[in-house]
Amino acid sequence: MIDLLLPKDFKGKIAVAMSGGVDSSVAAYLLKESGYDVFGVTMALRGCNCDKTSEIAVIDAKKVADFIGIKHVTVDASEAFKKEIIGDFVSEYMEGKTPSPCIRCNHFIKFGFLFDEIKKLGAEIVITGHYAEIKQGMHGFELHKGADIAKDQSYFLQSLTKEQISTARFPLSSYSKDEIRKIAHDTGLPVASKPDSQDICFVPSGDYVTALSSMGAKTDVKGDIVHVNGQVLGEHNGVVNYTVGQRRGLGIGGGDPLYVTAINAD
Repeated sequence: MIDLLLPKDFKGKIAVAMSGGVDSSVAAYLLKESGYDVFGVTMALRGCNCDKTSEIAVIDAKKVADFIGIKHVTVDASEAFKKEIIGDFVSEYMEGKTPSPCIRCNHFIKFGFLFDEIKKLGAEIVITGHYAEIKQGMHGFELHKGADIAKDQSYFLQSLTKEQISTARFPLSSYSKDEIRKIAHDTGLPVASKPDSQDICFVPSGDYVTALSSMGAKTDVKGDIVHVNGQVLGEHNGVVNYTVGQRRGLGIGGGDPLYVTAINAD
């Protein structure tokens, strides 16, 4: 029995944000087996550099929902995603920053836009397959690390508000990844052997510079590489290619190791 820290008389609906992956699929299965009134919901992202990935996610999530016997709905989050995630991704890089779109997506999309849509469908709680934990503290619900430190994803949930945390639950918090894989295989879930996603969903190739260029960003505006003492060491090929802390790929080899300490996009 999965304990979601809900009132004993809780009779509301629970939505599982299903990505089509093994984690959220097992989360949905565990809740169904625990007797909760649960349904699955998947975001469709069209025209966001991830059409194919999104389409596969919707198809796989529906297969799992049908397999475990729960309702599944699709929510079009394309416009919100373009504005809050892709637009910010481009502007941050152009300002010389290195954004974390997954952190922003959790705050503005999964537990923001998507949860607003889920509430319209009658759900009071949103479930995801994140490896993190919600605990009841002295001042309300709190976000904590998951038991499997190697897979802990609380970092990507760091910007959630108190209100968002109070309506979110992570039933995989006490499991390891290996245990989740075993449950998926033992249960026969259609996605039991599906590989974990490793890249940003709208940069599936991992080549974010090319992705930025396709989004209209000017990625090849050259400028100086300047030592902290003011000496010009060479020329860079566009600030989007660098991040603070970077050592490799600077094109100024030889001598002592040098690291990027700041980026002046102007």
